Amino acid sequence: MRHRRSAVGRIVIGTESLTSLTLNFFGPPPRRPITIDPSLCPQLKVLEVRNGVELTICGLHTHFLKNLDSLCLHVKANRDIPILQQLLAASFNIRCLEIRVWMVLVPRASTVETTLLFPSLTHLTISSGNPSLTLQFFEWLECPSLTHFAFSALQYIDDLQVTNEFLLGFERFLFRARPRLRCLALQVYRHWNWQLFCTRRDDSDMPSQASSKECARLLRRILGTLGGLESLRLSGVIVDEKLVEDMTFLKGGDGVNTGVPCPRLKTLDVSCEHLSVSPRTLVEMITSRFSPGGTLKSVCMCLPSDYEKIEETRREELENFVNETIDFTIKYYMPPESASLILGME
Repeated sequence: MRHRRSAVGRIVIGTESLTSLTLNFFGPPPRRPITIDPSLCPQLKVLEVRNGVELTICGLHTHFLKNLDSLCLHVKANRDIPILQQLLAASFNIRCLEIRVWMVLVPRASTVETTLLFPSLTHLTISSGNPSLTLQFFEWLECPSLTHFAFSALQYIDDLQVTNEFLLGFERFLFRARPRLRCLALQVYRHWNWQLFCTRRDDSDMPSQASSKECARLLRRILGTLGGLESLRLSGVIVDEKLVEDMTFLKGGDGVNTGVPCPRLKTLDVSCEHLSVSPRTLVEMITSRFSPGGTLKSVCMCLPSDYEKIEETRREELENFVNETIDFTIKYYMPPESASLILGME
């Protein structure tokens, strides 16, 4: 790849044979801004702009990047938002999109005013430290062919209302295009990290009953529409008794014709800070999906520290279904010595 320096001291990238470009600086970033000229890169299929890059775009016209298949962009400053908007507007044929947004402040007036349609997009990953900008992504992205969606929060916000707003925005995003999701991963704002494991929390940290019920209701409503989902990963949301009961297969049925949410699940990974589900109901749901007619092959649960140790108290029930073909893992936030236990047939 060749590059040239412009008269204003920028590094300009442009070559007709270029098909893949990754910009990622772990050390000191370039002293000059890097400019990509799409008019000189007609064959570009993969573009990744990650750490330490001040990127500008020149010569960009609507739908100019018609061959771009995969786009990854890290947004760390307000100046990056217009670049993100330009690239999205010009990349309508992409199949994979990854956006990572740090805690930037974005005026509402600077956002895209119209919906951007991506008819071929199948994989969308958003990592965000900005709740309001995340909701704006949901407003301007329309992805009818989406099969894989992953969201990860980049900060801890101890306010369940933020999570509820996120779920409501995500529900509207799905309703608008009605994609047939196969894989869903939501690590929302009330997620934990290792530093928080050892932090004592008093009752004032607990979410209000009304907010918890609303969070659980939104999650039930979303999952109830995802009949083709095969992989589900949840962290930071409220999982309640009603959802787990609804997800339990009836004896003698395969779950497909009974209105059971996500009947085709193969992988389930749930991490709950607050779990208002009885151990009996949880185990019944898991074992019902391990039964003949179910598709579930892998379960990973990270449960509150004071939750019943189901791998001990309900071991016999679980061992009737857990075998060498099943991957079943139970974890607990606290204490560290109970951090992990993998069940299997002896």
